[in-house]
Amino acid sequence: MSGGAPHSEQGTHWFDALTRRLATCRAAPPTSEQASWHVGRRGFVTLLGGVVAAIGWQGGGAVDTAEAACDPSTTCNNHGTCNQDDTCACAPGYTGSNCGMCAPSFYAYPTCKLCQAASTCSGHGACDSIGSCACAAGYAGPACDTCAPGYLGYPTCRFCDATATCNGHGTCDSTGSCACQTGFAGPNCDMCAPGFSNYPNCTPTQPTCPTGTALDTASGTCKPCPVGTFSDGTTATCQPCPTGQ
Repeated sequence: MSGGAPHSEQGTHWFDALTRRLATCRAAPPTSEQASWHVGRRGFVTLLGGVVAAIGWQGGGAVDTAEAACDPSTTCNNHGTCNQDDTCACAPGYTGSNCGMCAPSFYAYPTCKLCQAASTCSGHGACDSIGSCACAAGYAGPACDTCAPGYLGYPTCRFCDATATCNGHGTCDSTGSCACQTGFAGPNCDMCAPGFSNYPNCTPTQPTCPTGTALDTASGTCKPCPVGTFSDGTTATCQPCPTGQ
């Protein structure tokens, strides 16, 4: 057989017979003997290529064994391995017949970064299109596991501003609550504490003392005036008695 010539007539008959035999095997269940011949798609293509080469098949009808085989770097986009049947077994985070997309909960192909709101974002955010956490209001950090500025007491992260939340009459404690100044009370320090009056000044309340007593500013109670002094209850101090009294 000269170079470049088509396959021989005998080779043609042999190849046609092989093709018909393969079609029959594909349609019918294999016998125990045939089952022992199983070599997988890649093995079959290699075997068929050898048979075709042996009978001198040439020209445009040649079988490209390389094209038919699975290659992890091309067939599986370098994100998986090849099974025996030349299908792709994708790596974690990838899916699709060619491992050409991200699996659920993975984002931004070809990186395919894992992101789950409940765990990755600590339950305080959502996963964006690139697999990063978009934190809810009041939370910050790559995993939304800290309070944003102006928010205190993780995981509650309550907003607190001394001027606005505490009305300028207190400070924010570690839980985001107001610690009111002396004389002020309430969740927002917006009222006078007991014993103080005239909000927002909240000065100590001066009790009205009975006649003959005066307010002791140290204790805040009414005390009897000393001998020789008096008070009608309208003043905070005992006055000397008039001459002759």
